[in-house]
Amino acid sequence: MKRLSLPFVLLCLCGCAPSVDVPPAPDLQDLLDAYEHPNVNVRGEIMSEWGDEIEEVFAALDRTEGFDEILEVIISVQEELDETTDEQGNLVLDGVAFPDPNGAITINYVCTGWGDTETADPANGTIELTMTLEGGSLGPIVWGTADQCRYLSVVDEVKSFFDGNVAVHFGDFVPVSESVRKLLITFLLTGDLGFDDERFRINQSIRLAETGRLDILVQLGEKEAFIFFFGGESFAQGVKDATGSFGCSLRDRECTNTSGSTFSW
Repeated sequence: MKRLSLPFVLLCLCGCAPSVDVPPAPDLQDLLDAYEHPNVNVRGEIMSEWGDEIEEVFAALDRTEGFDEILEVIISVQEELDETTDEQGNLVLDGVAFPDPNGAITINYVCTGWGDTETADPANGTIELTMTLEGGSLGPIVWGTADQCRYLSVVDEVKSFFDGNVAVHFGDFVPVSESVRKLLITFLLTGDLGFDDERFRINQSIRLAETGRLDILVQLGEKEAFIFFFGGESFAQGVKDATGSFGCSLRDRECTNTSGSTFSW
């Protein structure tokens, strides 16, 4: 994807005045805890209930690459920050240097659309994001909405769109010079993904790693969850649950767990 020309808007800098309306960041702590401590013991009956849904979510994400347009917006803001930061780490705006600045940033971005034009067209939809600036670096959470955001998927150029809410967590504070894509990135997507003439309703948290591994968080209840992963260094597909990590095949409807026993559904 081409580099975006994306000036950001500082809602406030070095402390927000009470009159500045900064939307509250979502609380993602329960999701982050679920990724670190999955507490379900996965067996055949659980995969029988959830296997098809996991496959559908992965297929939709794989076709639309619904998170990529959002990542490009965040990366572009990071690049703009890098270009306006001097060698001492000060943010320089209109000739004024702000050391270790804190504040809030808002983005209103017109999506790339389905054509080859370089001109921003509001008909392609928008992404509106809020992020924080903490000590000169982006804060760990970015959040906002997409309004019928049209884009072409990178691999097959599928005509895709996302319409809904998004929250992104990328670990601790990110140095301005460090690429977002090198971090462990957690998404919460709520809304509609579209590709070609299909529409897929999504209310899902996923996690991306630099190795190419994609984790899908499967929540059985308010406090019960396990992870189904794709790619990575160990298995092509598999489960991370209360017992550890083991390999699975959705196509063959079969898993081999940590004890070496195989179960199917």
